[in-house]
Amino acid sequence: MTTTQRTIGALLFVGACLAAPARAQESFANLTFHGFASQGYLHSSDNNYGSLNTSEGTFAITEEALNITANPLPGLRVGAQLFARDFGPQGNHKVVMDWALGDYRVADWFGVRAGKVKQPLGLYNTVVDADMARAEILQPAGAYPISNRELTNAFNGVDVYGTLTMGRAGSLDYEAWVGTSDLDDAYIISRFAKEGGASGLNAFRPLRLTNLDYQVGDVTASMDHLYGGALEWRPPIAGLRLRASGLTAESDFAVATTYTGFQGTNPLSIATRTNTHFKQRYVIYLSGEYQRGGLRVSAEHVRAHNEQRGHISGLPFPVPELASDQKPASTYGQVTYRFTDRLQASTYYSVNYSDREDKEGLKQVAAGRPDYNGWSKDFAVTGRVDINAHWLFKVEMHFLDGTAGLSSVENPAGLVKDWRMFAAKTTFHF
Repeated sequence: MTTTQRTIGALLFVGACLAAPARAQESFANLTFHGFASQGYLHSSDNNYGSLNTSEGTFAITEEALNITANPLPGLRVGAQLFARDFGPQGNHKVVMDWALGDYRVADWFGVRAGKVKQPLGLYNTVVDADMARAEILQPAGAYPISNRELTNAFNGVDVYGTLTMGRAGSLDYEAWVGTSDLDDAYIISRFAKEGGASGLNAFRPLRLTNLDYQVGDVTASMDHLYGGALEWRPPIAGLRLRASGLTAESDFAVATTYTGFQGTNPLSIATRTNTHFKQRYVIYLSGEYQRGGLRVSAEHVRAHNEQRGHISGLPFPVPELASDQKPASTYGQVTYRFTDRLQASTYYSVNYSDREDKEGLKQVAAGRPDYNGWSKDFAVTGRVDINAHWLFKVEMHFLDGTAGLSSVENPAGLVKDWRMFAAKTTFHF
C-alpha cells in the first residue's frame, strides 16, 4: 500500500468515525472537523468530457476531504483542508493541502487572511467542490471549468476583506488579494502541452516525413503573480446580492517535445523546446443572486482577455513566434428550488464562446476545425435528494450544442456538434 493510499484510508476512517449518525459535527479542544466523500458517474452520447472517457461511461469521479478549523483567540480563525480526488488523469487520489490559512477579523470593516486561500471568484468558486452547498453536480463550464480546478481553486498569498455599512443603501463587502498559484500538478497545463505537440506536427509536413509522431517530455510551469479583487453589494432587499470580481495573472510554461518519423527509410528524431508566456490580462465576473424561501435565482457573465507568446527551439528550420489573443466569454442563468428539506431541483442554461469576437466560429474553420468548436450551449436539469442529514444523491442531464472547451487530443475520433451527457453523484458528509 502506498503512502497516498494509507493517507486516504486514514482520512476516510477519521471521517467515518466523526460522521456517526449521533453527531454531524464534533468539537474537541476548540477544534471543529468537517468532511465528505463522494462518488460520481458520467456518460455522454458523444465526445469525451473533461479528460474522462465519458463516451463509454465512467466512474472515475471521486472526491474526499477532511478539514479542521479552530478559533484560538477572539476574531482569529485558523484551519486547513486535506483533499483528494480522481477525475480521470487528474488527481489520482493524491492527497493535497487544498487550503490552509489564518484569518483575523479586526472589525466588521477589516480582516486579513494569509496562507493558501480559496479564490473568491464569482458567486460559487469557493464552494464549487461542496456538493452539500448546491443542487447541481456540474456548475456552468464557462464560469467554473472543471478542467481548470488546480488553477482557480486557491492561491498562496494574502487577502484583505471587510464589510462597509451604507445605511439605507445596504452594505458593501470588499476583498483584495495578491499571491501566486501552484501549477506543477495542473491538468490543464499537461493538456496544453499535448495540444501544442499535436499542432506542431503541421510544421513538419513540408519535410514529407512518414509515421510522424510526438512525445511530450518535461513540462514546467510557474506563475509570476496574481492580483484579484471583488465587491459585493447587498441592497436593502432581502435575499439579493450583486457582485463583481476578477483577477489578472501572468505565467510561464516550458515544454520539451520529441518528434519522430522516417525520411525515406532513415529514422529521424528531433528534440524541441517550447517556451510560452501566458498573460491573463483580465478575468471578470459580473454576478447576481436572489433568494426567497426555497427559491434561488442566479446569473453570471464572465469575460476574459488572454494573450500567449511563445518560441520553439530545436527545429531544423525557422518558425515564426507563436502568438494568440483570445477573448472568451460566458453567460448563464440558473433557477433552483427547494421543495422540502430533502428535495431540490435546479436548471440552468449556459452559453460559452471561445472568442466573443468570433461567435460564428469562423476562426475555427480557418484553423481547420469545425465552427461549433467556437461555442458551447448547455441546458442542464438536476434533481437532488437528501436521504438523511449526512447522505445525498443527485442526478443530472445536459443537452449540449457545440464543443468549446473540449480537447481534440482527448477526442481523436473527432467532435460531434449536438450531444447529451448524464451525471449521477452521491455524497456522504458531516
